[in-house]
Amino acid sequence: MSEHWDQSEGILLQAIPYLENRRILKVFTKEMGLISLIASSKKVPFATPFCKAEWLFRKSAKDLHTLKEGSLLDPLLHLKESYETIQAASSMASDLLRSQLSHKAAAMLYELLLASFTHLANHPHAVAQSFRLKLLQFEGLLHLQTHCMRCEAFASSLSAGESVCRKHADAPKNQSFNPEEWQQLLTLGLARRFSELSPLLLTPSFLRKTADLFCERIH
Repeated sequence: MSEHWDQSEGILLQAIPYLENRRILKVFTKEMGLISLIASSKKVPFATPFCKAEWLFRKSAKDLHTLKEGSLLDPLLHLKESYETIQAASSMASDLLRSQLSHKAAAMLYELLLASFTHLANHPHAVAQSFRLKLLQFEGLLHLQTHCMRCEAFASSLSAGESVCRKHADAPKNQSFNPEEWQQLLTLGLARRFSELSPLLLTPSFLRKTADLFCERIH
């Protein structure tokens, strides 16, 4: 009886050394979402984040599958041309690893990741933050809109992931933004074209707020 092997296109997010000559690969795939593969270092010489490849593997009863081989499709070398792009790509990978359950299919999120990686070198911080906010929205953990979700007033804060006005901001759960930051939040989270991100100048304070938002929504 022949062995059954599964094959899926995916992006390598993390490679963890295991024993002497093996690695555990965290791969975000188009068909299966996040999967974990155990591989010999000799079988996958290109196993360094980040790259896109076809992964041929045998499923196990547990979440750790055995990799037979990987065929490199794109080394995504442009992600490694500067410290900023490496840092931004690493942030996006970390967000996926923290938020995605194993084998939870997310084809639209995979396509968003590929598109974001394609444009990352142009605006690293803005693209990474846009991906973070859209990931939260994809998971149903964030609802960004111009008006309060409880009345018709303009929104200016987030309360448990909901856009609210000052009147309906719940103090213990509230995350407030000044008018410029709120507009940036809407642009990042709702932009349909990457060109919309080019004018944004994100301050360290704003980046801390989006990091806190992600931690608060991803338990």
